[in-house]
Amino acid sequence: MVKAKDKETKETEEVKTYTKEQIKEALVKKLDFLKTELDKLESKELHEEMLNEFPEWKEAIEKAVKANQEGLRVVYKRVQMIEQTIQDLGSKKKK
Repeated sequence: MVKAKDKETKETEEVKTYTKEQIKEALVKKLDFLKTELDKLESKELHEEMLNEFPEWKEAIEKAVKANQEGLRVVYKRVQMIEQTIQDLGSKKKK
């Protein structure tokens, strides 16, 4: 910590200081983060380009996603029915 004086207000306050090594580490971390984000964007763009280049893949993927969603709906409905049956049995048992 270093005491710094504001030129306009003439007030002095303590300001945290950083070593060159700390600044370098922070910059390297930020650079790594930005590189990772850029890689994600480039990967997404490449994926979209491939799907546009091969429309049959896109159609097949969309069909698979729809089928998966429908399957999940069916499973969800079954789970709800099972939960209701359990509740019904629990309430009958209490009587």
